[in-house]
Amino acid sequence: MAKEKLQRKSLLRQALKLRDNPPFGEVKALMALAREYQAETNDYVVRGGRGERVQLLDEDAFFRFLSETVQMPLDSFEAIERALQAQTRAENIAATGDSKSSAVAPFAKTLLLRRTEELPILYREQDLDQLAEIHRVVAVENAESFLDFETLDRHFDTRAFVYLGGQPNALTRDFLASKEVLFFIDWDIVSLNFYDDFSCESKSLFVPKNFDGLLKRYGNGALFLKQRYALRESYSPETVPIIDKLKAQAKVLEQEIWHDPSAAH
Repeated sequence: MAKEKLQRKSLLRQALKLRDNPPFGEVKALMALAREYQAETNDYVVRGGRGERVQLLDEDAFFRFLSETVQMPLDSFEAIERALQAQTRAENIAATGDSKSSAVAPFAKTLLLRRTEELPILYREQDLDQLAEIHRVVAVENAESFLDFETLDRHFDTRAFVYLGGQPNALTRDFLASKEVLFFIDWDIVSLNFYDDFSCESKSLFVPKNFDGLLKRYGNGALFLKQRYALRESYSPETVPIIDKLKAQAKVLEQEIWHDPSAAH
C-alpha cells in the first residue's frame, strides 16, 4: 500500500508538470502510461518524445486519463495540487471527494444501454444475461445524443442503444464485440480512428445524407486543427471518403449538429 501511494504521488507530481510543457525526461513514467491509454482508447491526451517538450493536447481527456490511472477523481491542476498536499486520508477525502480513492473504478465495469420506450439502464457484468437476445445495436458516442431518445427512435430502426462516451470501458467493448453495431459518432479524426480500430462481429458507420452541406456550413475548423496530428496514412474503405472531405474542408463535424432541428432538419 505504501509503495502504491508513492507511485501515485510520483505520477501526480509528473502530471502537475504538464501545465508547463516539461521535457520528456521529467515525465517518462506518466508518458508511458499515457501512450498505453491512447493506444487503447484513441483518446489523444499528450504528445512528445525523447529530447522534446511534452505538449498537452486535450485537457479534459488528460484529466479523464489521470483519474483512471491514479483512481482518484481529478479535473484540474489545482485538484492535483490539493491531492499532493493532503497528508491524511481525511484530507484526501476533502481534497478530492474520494473516500476510497476508487470513485471512478465501479463504473469501469458497467454498460449503459437503453431500449426503445425505456429509460437508460446501467448493467453490470452479472446482468448481461438480460441482454442475450440483443444482437443489433446503435453505439452512440455523445451523451446529449444518447439521451435524446426522440431523435434516436425516429431515425434508427435498431431497438437498442449503447452509450460509448469518449472511451468505452472493457465491459462495453466486450459486449459490442459479438454484435452488429451501427456507430453514431462524431465525424472527426479521433472518432474515425476509433471506429477503424473497434472490433465487433460487424460494423457500419452512420453518415447523414446531407453530410457535405452540414460539414460546409457547421463544421468546426478549430477542432480539425487540434486533431490534425492524429491523421493516419491509411484508413478503411468506409472512412476514407469522410476523412478526405474533412481534409478538403479543414473542418470536422460533431454529431449534435445532425439532430439540431435548426441545422439538420
